[in-house]
Formats: sequence, C-alpha cells, structure tokens
Amino acid sequence: SSFWLGRFYGSIRISCFDPSDPVLDPMWRQ
Repeated sequence: SSFWLGRFYGSIRISCFDPSDPVLDPMWRQ
C-alpha cells in the first residue's frame, strides 16, 4: 500500500487495510 492510498482508504474506512504495512497502521487506528 502507499502513503496517500492509506490516508484515502483510512479516511473512508473501507476494508482495504494492509496489515503488512506498519507505516499505515497508526493512520488506520486514528
């Protein structure tokens, strides 16, 4: 996953979370 895709997907809370990406983890937990 990418930084901006992580922010986009995280903001709309769709089920495309990539648990293998530790950088996006805190974004999804916000």
